[in-house]
Amino acid sequence: MKFLIYGLSKPLRYISSGKFITNGDWKHSKRNIDSFVLIIGLRGSLYIEQGGQRYEVKAGDVLLLTPHAYHQGFKESGEETSYYWCHFYCEGRYEIAEEYDLFYGDRALFFNTQRELVILPIYCEYENTDYFKILFRQLIHNGSSNQYTKHITDYILTTLTIMITENTIIKYRKDSYSKNRLVEVAEWIRVHYNQKISIKEIAEQFDYNTSYLSRRFKEQMGVGPKEYLLLLRLTKAKELLTNTNLSIKEISYNVGFEDDKYFMKLFRKKESISPTQYRYNFSYTHLNSDKNL
Repeated sequence: MKFLIYGLSKPLRYISSGKFITNGDWKHSKRNIDSFVLIIGLRGSLYIEQGGQRYEVKAGDVLLLTPHAYHQGFKESGEETSYYWCHFYCEGRYEIAEEYDLFYGDRALFFNTQRELVILPIYCEYENTDYFKILFRQLIHNGSSNQYTKHITDYILTTLTIMITENTIIKYRKDSYSKNRLVEVAEWIRVHYNQKISIKEIAEQFDYNTSYLSRRFKEQMGVGPKEYLLLLRLTKAKELLTNTNLSIKEISYNVGFEDDKYFMKLFRKKESISPTQYRYNFSYTHLNSDKNL
């Protein structure tokens, strides 16, 4: 994920804005323009790609199209689709920064007390965009009205981007906290893997809803908590198979399985061989890899 970083010494310069509505069977044309385009999804899905990256902009999603780069639709919107759009320029210096450098590296900007930067994600999903929509409606209204000065739209647009910045920082703080909590969950499972524990008990231990924990854990770890627990048990079982003379039944109990038959069935499913065969194969390999050979 990349972000537009812009200093607030000057407001953004508003060009134009509007609300696009289509009744379906429409695809965005291919364009390369010299301005940024801020898009907030309202209804349906906008399918658009930029720089080889494809995005599906749904209700509540924010997309930023960058200047001097081709963007185009890659799929027709098959239903009623609508979104707010705004073209603008950055009058001062700006850069496109990577997510890690911005939030997790040495430049972690939310620890910066200056708060003098706009941070706009190229693409992001937000839980609530109601205030964004209010400011966008004001922007469109003032942009189409005969105002005393055009600067009013510059400042409404800049206010909108500051609100998106604030929500972006809050979102990443929450995500960072959530990631740290999930690391704690994984470590707790690792320590207690050989005990009789269920996903419900793990969730209660950390004050999580069971389904929420399973979904978030899989998003970060690549596997759900149940699968993670089983993998830990099987890894320890393989260690005991090759380094001890414990029976298969004893090993299954030592790593947290109450039913040795279930353990053998699961082991075969995951490793494609039985525990006994695994022990034999590893021992043979070990003997033939002796340092004296």
